Amino acid sequence: MKKANGFTLVELMVTLAIAAIILTLGVPSFRDLIQNNRITTQSNILVGFLQNARLEAVKRNRTVHVCIDESPASNSCDGSNWQDGFKLWIDLNNNSAVDSNEVIRVHQGDGGSIDISEAASQSQISFDGTGAATTTATFDVCDTSRSGENGNQIDISNTGRVSSNAITCS
Repeated sequence: MKKANGFTLVELMVTLAIAAIILTLGVPSFRDLIQNNRITTQSNILVGFLQNARLEAVKRNRTVHVCIDESPASNSCDGSNWQDGFKLWIDLNNNSAVDSNEVIRVHQGDGGSIDISEAASQSQISFDGTGAATTTATFDVCDTSRSGENGNQIDISNTGRVSSNAITCS
């Protein structure tokens, strides 16, 4: 008589029970990992924009701006929330308005739960031709769906240096 290959019902049930226990323990921490990565990603995008603005200002020896931009197709700096999007632009004709040929880079917000707030409610950050910031600024990047969790704080000094530090969000 040949022996049948395969699993018995008891072996299958034990395997499924172990898999369910492992998934129950692993899924919540995986969700936190994804949310923390979203914070890091949004922080890195903003830091990259600010550093790029400083670099362009020095390279072109002109003032370069990063401003809130809720509608990337428009030639304006409109909006009140940094998480909705922002653009990097240089005022080539000195008319203090964004023209289509002056936009260097645009980031459209992801509409997610990551909040990017600036402490002084500034809607624009500018760097002069030496790379210095025209005003200091502090951004908090936090997950709005979780309180008391880690976030990032991005500081811009008078000299234009952009730095990022871990914070606990409120």
